[in-house]
Amino acid sequence: MDKKTKIKYRDDFCPGAPPRKPQEKALMNILEDMQKDKKLIENQRKAILNTLEDVQEAQKKLQKRYSELNVLKDLLQELGYTMKIEDIFKRMVKALKQVLPESVNISYIISPRISGMKPDLLYVHARTPLGKKYLDLVVWDIRMSFKGLPDSLRKNKELKKWIKTDFSVEFIEGRQNDSSEILPHSLFSSSLSVGDDMIGFINVSSQEDSLFSKRDITLVNTILGASAGAILRLSYIFESEEMRIMSLVKGLSDGILMFDENKMVTMINPVAKKITGLPSPIFPFSEFSKIFKDVDLDDKAAQILKKEEVIKIEEVNFSRFVYEIVITPVRDYKGNIVGGALVLHDITHLKEVDRMKTEFVSVVSHQLRTPLTAIKLFVEMLSDEDAGKLNEGQKDYMNNIGESTERMIQLVNDLLNISRLETGRLKIEPKPVQLEDFIQSIIDEARPVAREKDCRIIFEKPENKMAKVSIDSVLMRQVVHNLIMNAVDYSPLYILENRKKGAGECDIIVSIKKELPVPGKKGREEGGILISVEDKGVGIPKKARSNIFDKFFRAGNAYKMMPEGSGLGLYVSKMIVEASGGEIWFESEEGKGTIFYVRIPVKGMISKKGEKGIAL
Repeated sequence: MDKKTKIKYRDDFCPGAPPRKPQEKALMNILEDMQKDKKLIENQRKAILNTLEDVQEAQKKLQKRYSELNVLKDLLQELGYTMKIEDIFKRMVKALKQVLPESVNISYIISPRISGMKPDLLYVHARTPLGKKYLDLVVWDIRMSFKGLPDSLRKNKELKKWIKTDFSVEFIEGRQNDSSEILPHSLFSSSLSVGDDMIGFINVSSQEDSLFSKRDITLVNTILGASAGAILRLSYIFESEEMRIMSLVKGLSDGILMFDENKMVTMINPVAKKITGLPSPIFPFSEFSKIFKDVDLDDKAAQILKKEEVIKIEEVNFSRFVYEIVITPVRDYKGNIVGGALVLHDITHLKEVDRMKTEFVSVVSHQLRTPLTAIKLFVEMLSDEDAGKLNEGQKDYMNNIGESTERMIQLVNDLLNISRLETGRLKIEPKPVQLEDFIQSIIDEARPVAREKDCRIIFEKPENKMAKVSIDSVLMRQVVHNLIMNAVDYSPLYILENRKKGAGECDIIVSIKKELPVPGKKGREEGGILISVEDKGVGIPKKARSNIFDKFFRAGNAYKMMPEGSGLGLYVSKMIVEASGGEIWFESEEGKGTIFYVRIPVKGMISKKGEKGIAL
């Protein structure tokens, strides 16, 4: 076999070898065919691999297109129910990030056409810190895009002025770093508009070279088109609502003006124009404030721009009219204060009616005092038996008549005092008084009545005697006496209900102390004198606390204890204290008691000229 094999080898490769046998030729042909088949299979395999690669690439592209379509679908769905313009911009930027390469920075400016957005800002969503040079090139590219707009937009004077704005930068994402040398090597800008309604410009940029394809630009424009339609739709809704509100404002009988955060009046209705004689906006709020000399409205406007509270000025005189002024902050949809509104309400007629009512009460009270004084005198004469002896029953009747007459006289005096206080005719004549001795005399006067009701009045004095303070002793006696007697009158119920429980005596604590100055606190910069009257009585119900100083008002639990009360004592006390430059307030808990506080300025009560003093 070895020898034959060698011969075969020679037959294959040596020239002049003996002819092959038929079997050998057949085998050689088969081998040649197999080699050809192998090459064919290899070529087919390569073709299949190339096809697979093409299919995978197509799948990737298809997946990308599918992802892009999903982004557009989600964007359109969300834009359909979004009711905030700012949210539309957020959703638009999110969609741009989803379809563009990761390295992109997105910037945009918003035209004055869109309210609620600032037209002097370049809003930036940055992946990395950007410097001034980078941002300047972005603005330059946006301005170049403006030149490619249709003539109707390019020739619009408002838009031409806006596009030349020296835009400030506001980073929504990322931050500014002016030391950064990064520059945009790939960028393009597209307009955000619908027809002749210019909304703004979007710029897409990156520090990478030749990053954006035609497909990217097409996608960006598709997203911008959908977003622009949604923004414009909301703008029309807001404008329509604003016009409706403006129509209502213009039709109101009250004067109304609105001002922005820079205190520039941006709207004034016809009534306010007629009242003030001021022109249409825009003008500084200070010009309006100058008209009302009794109050610093400019300062009030500044206050509401910093705080959330509404300021109400109950009475301001202008010319021959009297106005109530309300100033309230105006907020945007995010709750930020962006300006204020002022309402001028003419109360001249109401004040005139109130004056006539007060004068009527004053006249009637004066007319009632004379017969009541006579009745009181005759009752005293009858009680003293000047006109003959009385039996026990008659004496009881006379005592009842005497008490009722006293209540009537007190009611008439209260009405007279109210009319004098409300019309400003009550005179206040402060004189130096030693307050501890003054209050002690009022307590001594009230003790017999307190003793009858099992109440004890305790006077807490300062350790060192206070210096004299200038007060109108007649007026202040009325205030302190009323607070002490209220404490006495509304404490017995507490004793009856709680004595069996071991609650102890009915202690009414009257105290006086000097308060230190409170810097920056209006009315307390110089300190004051604080008088308090504390009881452990029925207390004031929560529902009644806001009305406790109102004229003729009485809480339900107080009425049950004393049905004959007039509801004027606290009203008169408040009028006296506030007319004197002081303050009065209370703390209370129903069923546990009440503390009333009276603060007098450390320099004393304010002197005031008037026609008459208080009626006693």
